[in-house]
Amino acid sequence: MPKKLITRITHDAFIKEILSDRDAAIAFMETFLPENISTILDLSAFTNDSISFLNKDLKARFADLIFSVPVKETDEKVTVSILIELKSRVDKYIGFQLLEYLALGYRRQIKENKKPQLIIPIIYYHGRNKWEYKGISHFFDNVPKQLNSFIPLFDQIFINLKDKTDTEIQNIKNGLLKTALSIQFMRFIDEIDLSILLSAFASFDPSMNRNYLKPLIVYTISKFNLRNEVFTNFIDELSKDIKTEAMTIAEQLKQEGRQEGRQEGRQEGRQEGLTDKTVEVVVKSHQNGIGTTMISNITGLSEADVLAILKEHLSKNK
Repeated sequence: MPKKLITRITHDAFIKEILSDRDAAIAFMETFLPENISTILDLSAFTNDSISFLNKDLKARFADLIFSVPVKETDEKVTVSILIELKSRVDKYIGFQLLEYLALGYRRQIKENKKPQLIIPIIYYHGRNKWEYKGISHFFDNVPKQLNSFIPLFDQIFINLKDKTDTEIQNIKNGLLKTALSIQFMRFIDEIDLSILLSAFASFDPSMNRNYLKPLIVYTISKFNLRNEVFTNFIDELSKDIKTEAMTIAEQLKQEGRQEGRQEGRQEGRQEGLTDKTVEVVVKSHQNGIGTTMISNITGLSEADVLAILKEHLSKNK
């Protein structure tokens, strides 16, 4: 049985997967770091840093990367951390979020008895909506000048994919990163035809990045409303060594999509068939400390249905 695919890959998870490739990560930093910064860093020697300083809540909702990068030609060994925050939606309060992450990062370094190393925050935004980034100071423009020195200020690098030109993307040296960003850039195109799709995949080299074919295909199918004939013709244009695999991935996605649709339909049917009395029994039993397994036995509902009812009840009463 083929391994189940992730059919609902998020925009952030996609780019994070691509940046798990070492060469793609180096190319990302070479492309988006200002030249006066990238030239003094030994990007080829970077290591993946831990994000264990984030608490459980932040871990659950925060898909960022931290790279530890040595500084070239310093008297003592100096390393900086590059924190990459991935954003698919506008977040005007991101500056405060970064402030918290910076503080947590420096505190972790101190707790580990390390000499604090500088953290450089990068915001990579790849959403459709316009975002004119403004830092923390923007929120305190009504504060008297005498208090300005108390405003927490720090630099960050803001990257808006939508502002990049096709030439800038095509100048990326790494084929995997160029392919991934070209595919993400399709979010800003209203009608995707065969030529656009072929152009996005033109730099993909299966001999170098075969392991990334699956997330590229899954992301393309799941995130873009492609006409069937466009994707079919695209598959036909692929080289023989990856065409079969791409067709298998596409067919598996269709099968899983149909299966999920049937499961959701059955779930909706069960929910519609519930009486108010049954729902009341489930809720009151739970409130009286009865476990979901026992409630399932009492009502004849599956335990999944019991949990769904309780979840819906809790969301309505928040």
